[in-house]
Amino acid sequence: MKTKSLSYRAFPGHERGTILRLLRESYQDFSQTNERLVEQWDNDWRQYDDDVFDFPETVGASGFITYQGEILIGFASWDPRVFPTAIVGHNCILPAYRRNGFGKRQIEEMLKRLASRGFTKARATTGDHPGFVAARRLYLACGFRKIDRRPSQADAGFSLLVFERDL
Repeated sequence: MKTKSLSYRAFPGHERGTILRLLRESYQDFSQTNERLVEQWDNDWRQYDDDVFDFPETVGASGFITYQGEILIGFASWDPRVFPTAIVGHNCILPAYRRNGFGKRQIEEMLKRLASRGFTKARATTGDHPGFVAARRLYLACGFRKIDRRPSQADAGFSLLVFERDL
């Protein structure tokens, strides 16, 4: 099978609302099981989208949009403020493009960029809710190991799992 080509483009140059749209589409199935939580997330996503475009030299420089050919399929981001550990931020692959290895390739591209910037570790947090099984598998497949479990501050009925990986 031929590997499908991916490219990664900086956030600047995209329209405001692009990241918000990607997150909403990516979590649409989750909203069926926890509408209240997704409503809270939506406020966070909207603020994050604004921050990316309002602060292109900081927040906007800490991530990229993923394309398959000319089709926008997802994005990855990180928080560099606890250097030398990078915190994996919002990231997603649109549902129609999942199960093609794109999520793993996107995370690997992010890890490569982090290592080139001098980061020595990457840390990711996701939920233990069944809706996050794919995310947990993805982090493990990318060489992360689970290092902690803690209660969700959103009181969403699930715990948060923390993963870490050396770069």
